[in-house]
Amino acid sequence: MKAVNRLLSIVLPLVFVVAGVFVIFVGVNKLVKLHNNAYTPTSAVIDHINVIPSGDPQESDTREVYVSYTVDGQEYISLLDEASDTMVTGQALDILYETDHPEKVTMPGSKGSYIMIAFGVVAILVGIISFIRGLSGR
Repeated sequence: MKAVNRLLSIVLPLVFVVAGVFVIFVGVNKLVKLHNNAYTPTSAVIDHINVIPSGDPQESDTREVYVSYTVDGQEYISLLDEASDTMVTGQALDILYETDHPEKVTMPGSKGSYIMIAFGVVAILVGIISFIRGLSGR
């Protein structure tokens, strides 16, 4: 039993650190693309919205907002990386699509990358603290 606890005190923190590094990488990658003009602005219309019930009356439902837009004569319908309760089907929006991958879209001024980086940092800190606590036997 002690060997299993010792193994968990190493493996679980490692999982948190690896996940944190990955999430930070994805967030930084998106920021770099935004700053290197790898996204092109265009207009879109909200095609449909999926509402996924949370199952908990104290939590708000999750909204998936799909937008339709045209790039070089081809129409795309893509999931936005952010959604708000004020968005409605048929609403016009300004979006950014990834120039090399037009199916990938984001909202101008999106904070998603910063949120991903923050979650990554928290995951790494949790992993490090868990590892230190595991070494000290707590």
